[in-house]
Amino acid sequence: MKLTPADKWFSRCVRERAEWTCERCGKRYTPPTQALHCAHYETRDHWGTRFEPINALSLCHGCHQYFDKGRRFEFDEFHAEIFGEYAKGIIKELAFNISHMKAMKRTGGKGAIAKHYKEEYERMMNERAAGVTGRLEFVGYE
Repeated sequence: MKLTPADKWFSRCVRERAEWTCERCGKRYTPPTQALHCAHYETRDHWGTRFEPINALSLCHGCHQYFDKGRRFEFDEFHAEIFGEYAKGIIKELAFNISHMKAMKRTGGKGAIAKHYKEEYERMMNERAAGVTGRLEFVGYE
């Protein structure tokens, strides 16, 4: 699947949220790097969740591969530790909600989504420049 500018900016927000640290093993990276991934809980195939903040984690290549190798139950538990049990239900509902997917595409498509997440990333970088450390949340595209 081709990565779009919307994917790029969303991924940067996910990794910045975790301070460029793998949320599983704790290894820290210096941005920018492809060694730290934006790992989706529900695949990127679903427009309804592709750009949803609670659907993505910051994982190093090794940890991403670990979960991708048939360890769905462990990924479920790990995801719930970070976002809570309720998040799974929200993600499943959004992933298969046709009207939500159509609305995402209708409201400007990937260009508007890219613009939103670029602005969120810039906001996060301003917070970092002001001395804010730790996990930074970002606002999802609606």
